[in-house]
Amino acid sequence: SMTAARTMTMMMATTPPTNPFHRRRRVALPTTFLLSILSLHNRGALFSSGVSALHADEAGLNDFLLRSPGHGDVGVTYGRLVATSHDPSRRSEKVWVTSQSREHPGAVVDAEFSDDGGRAATENGDGRSSIVAGLIGATTTTNDGYCSVAARNVTTGAVLWRANACSSGVGGGVGGGSGGASGGSSGFVPRHATLASVYLTVYTLDDAGILRGWNAPDGSLVLDADVLSDVRGDGGGNDNNGSFSFPGGVPRLLDATLAIGTVATNNDDGGDDDESLVLLDAGTGKPIKEEGYHHQHSSASLLSAKALLTKAKLHPKKNFGRARILDMRLIHEESGTIAVFVGWTSSNDKNDGRTTSTLASVAVAEVALTPKPAPDGRIVTVYRVVRTAALNLSDSASGSAAASSVPFSVSSLRTVRRDDDGRSVSLLAVSSSETQVIAATVDVSTGRSKYGSVMEIDAIHPYWRSIASIHVDNTRAAVDEDAGAGGGSAYRVVTVAGLDDRYPVVPRRTESLLLLDGSGTAGSSSDIDFHRVHGPSKNDEEIHQDSIAYCAEMGMVIAATRPEGGETLASAYSIGSDALTQRGKRVTWSPMASEGDDAAVVPRSMGGGTAPGLVKYAHLVECSKEGATVAFTTLGGMTTAFRFDASGGGGEGKVVLRRLWSSEEALGSVSSAIFLDETHAMAEPTENGNADDDDEEETALRNLEFPHRLRSQLSSLQNFVLGGGALSSLTSLAMPSSDEKRAERGVAFGFAKISVLLSEKLHRVVALDTARGGRAVWSTNLHPRASWHKLVHGGQLRSLNDPHGNGGVHDHEILALSYVVDGGDGGESSVVEWQCMDGTTGRVFSSDAVSAKSSIVQIVPLRTSSHHPHDAKSCRQVVLLVHSDRTVSVVPDTARSYVVVDEAISSGGPNGLFVHTIDETSGEFHALRVAKKSGADSFELIDVGTAIFDPSQERIVNVAYPRRGEVIQSPSTVLGDDALLLKYLNPHLMVVVTEATPSFLAGVA
Repeated sequence: SMTAARTMTMMMATTPPTNPFHRRRRVALPTTFLLSILSLHNRGALFSSGVSALHADEAGLNDFLLRSPGHGDVGVTYGRLVATSHDPSRRSEKVWVTSQSREHPGAVVDAEFSDDGGRAATENGDGRSSIVAGLIGATTTTNDGYCSVAARNVTTGAVLWRANACSSGVGGGVGGGSGGASGGSSGFVPRHATLASVYLTVYTLDDAGILRGWNAPDGSLVLDADVLSDVRGDGGGNDNNGSFSFPGGVPRLLDATLAIGTVATNNDDGGDDDESLVLLDAGTGKPIKEEGYHHQHSSASLLSAKALLTKAKLHPKKNFGRARILDMRLIHEESGTIAVFVGWTSSNDKNDGRTTSTLASVAVAEVALTPKPAPDGRIVTVYRVVRTAALNLSDSASGSAAASSVPFSVSSLRTVRRDDDGRSVSLLAVSSSETQVIAATVDVSTGRSKYGSVMEIDAIHPYWRSIASIHVDNTRAAVDEDAGAGGGSAYRVVTVAGLDDRYPVVPRRTESLLLLDGSGTAGSSSDIDFHRVHGPSKNDEEIHQDSIAYCAEMGMVIAATRPEGGETLASAYSIGSDALTQRGKRVTWSPMASEGDDAAVVPRSMGGGTAPGLVKYAHLVECSKEGATVAFTTLGGMTTAFRFDASGGGGEGKVVLRRLWSSEEALGSVSSAIFLDETHAMAEPTENGNADDDDEEETALRNLEFPHRLRSQLSSLQNFVLGGGALSSLTSLAMPSSDEKRAERGVAFGFAKISVLLSEKLHRVVALDTARGGRAVWSTNLHPRASWHKLVHGGQLRSLNDPHGNGGVHDHEILALSYVVDGGDGGESSVVEWQCMDGTTGRVFSSDAVSAKSSIVQIVPLRTSSHHPHDAKSCRQVVLLVHSDRTVSVVPDTARSYVVVDEAISSGGPNGLFVHTIDETSGEFHALRVAKKSGADSFELIDVGTAIFDPSQERIVNVAYPRRGEVIQSPSTVLGDDALLLKYLNPHLMVVVTEATPSFLAGVA
């Protein structure tokens, strides 16, 4: 198609802004996150924020490379340990595979919904993510723009490799994949599913139907298949077999060890009313066909849920007319038998978008996988449906009968293989009322129930108002079926997440530990034994367990424990060897004494911030009799790994705690950066040993006085002669410098920088030390429901500490802004939350919030030329906010800030201070002058110029500005006739790029 574009350069009497909506295009790094002082100094910078006062002698000194797993919006949600070799002697060599895809890749995905309690999202088939999805997903789109899978070293956390799991850009799915299952809401829906097998291969399936297999040791691509095209039987060349897509546009990956599977629907044959299971060969990714089929028809590769339910003589009931694939589970590996669970469910337009069903509407099919010779001589795997049976819970005890009739949320369904021959499988689900947990154990050959139970919410946790999700770790790390802590394989440990009723505004998500026992015989008990494991105190409900993991080999519970008002700690608890075999008795755990490193998962004050963080997941990475490794993932993207070793001489009930590593997942989605000088502290220590940070600038200026310099030189001489300084100097000359020594010299000579990075998607600020290889110095969380965040630094006033007139890298004070939209009963209102902090240490000097009557279209940074101590409501960094209704506000909203604005207006020359607005929809540009209202302590905007980009003829594509504070490195050039050519930059410029509309082009033609 014909397109035309033009670029218009406008000269304005205004200061180039920090605009939340018009940002320069940034370069995306697919595998590594690179920060280089040299590259950031060039115009092709990685981030939109400019960097000032960088000199040629700094080039290369602070370069560093950080590998980021790139999990973007929500950090690590899926984590599995994968062996790197088939050799039994080398199976201890493993890597931890991580992704931001759903925790349970085979679970049914529901649409998000909001209830009266303000919860913004369901589990999305993703285990323990309900309240987290509400907090993070409230400001993200339904698309996953990162689509990465990565492998890390278990001990160091180093990213070994990272791959892109999606074959297309954002929104490139098939059959509505761009919208996912969200129905247009703002909840987070991953575009891909990740499934890590026990050995070597990691599978990913994106919303376009591309299945890929990655080699776990090095990340090389070993498998690449187009599943949706292959299902049609002819590689996509024949449309007679129909078009296939994933239900809701969200891919699923089901694991049965011998084969993997996904779920698809035929858009031309019933659509979402009938889902089909596609069994895939784990080695080639090709669909497994039914035994006896030799032609290329799509039905040969599909296991229709409706056909299996009909074969089981289970017919649809009222409100349950949609046939769905619920789960797939390995029964017996040697015979190649798997179990497929199908059921009649409600439609998505019922129950606020949640799909519901009952166990009475579920059937199980036994499917055999066998190798057969193909006509071309190859050995291929085929499937055969052995038998189907509807679940029959009515002839069991009353517990099973009750479990059969209670409606449950299909996305919460989890299946657990119970015994060695795999014939017994337990089904766990959350009721549709979110106040009960349903548990039943069935024989997959007959469908008959062995045990059943319905557990009320009060028995799980007395303070919960709703149950969010169920998590069962089926890996051998969680449950050793040979020698579990309980002495047998009949017990399974289940973690159930719920929302605490005492926090109605933002419900508190906690987890409880439960035991599932299905080993009873016919004479012992007719109902399933499903009970909670209590803490050591009768008031253990007051201790919040944000997330829980269980290591069966050690009989140890590892939890992220957060007491009220305290910091979140990694805690270890033990369950007695005989506790798990006690039926009908209160089972408790007891705390284990720990020694070693700091146990803080989330510090009480992260860099001075007020947000304590929320631990979303406790990933059990390794488990053995010698110890366990657990990785905690927090809200805001921090992943912290701990090692709990059995104490060598401390006796039973004691562990040695080691903090292995921490990783800032926010580095995978950095939106802007500010560089600050990491100068040594010039403030003198007070009597209590701490520097007076409030008067740092005044103290720095005072230290430059002659008496202070004399004292400093005398102290240095004493240290050189008497304190070992001479010997240290001689040693440093004779021996190569260490990295730490070079970092110290970098600080002394002003080469070391602190890079303050903002991740808007993860609502987080992270500061890195460039002289120490990118080590994290501090981090803090911002408001989790904010629409956007901005870091503001510098201004345009010249001052003693600001020779460049724009703040420069020497000013440590930055202002973090968060724009929060609150839709309450009285209508939608907005506030701007701000934090004034030291960019080198993360200390928060002051914070507050101001109301915003309309949206913000421009942010003008201002810097005071005078020095003053900090107080609770002021900041040396000031911003002027321009609103869409042509009003202005000042942050912080204090008298001192208004003086700074007055100073900016008066020092801006005879014309004053100018701002502007631009509306990309209407094409209107307005240049405005800031003026103080007469007789009032407020400001107004006066329109001084207008330009129109007619939307009927052209559309504004982008708006760009020069860097604030950019200077000419060679301001003058001597010409051949000895004339002097002066060069300068006009700071009052903007570039508007427009594209001609089709109607305008048609008229021109």
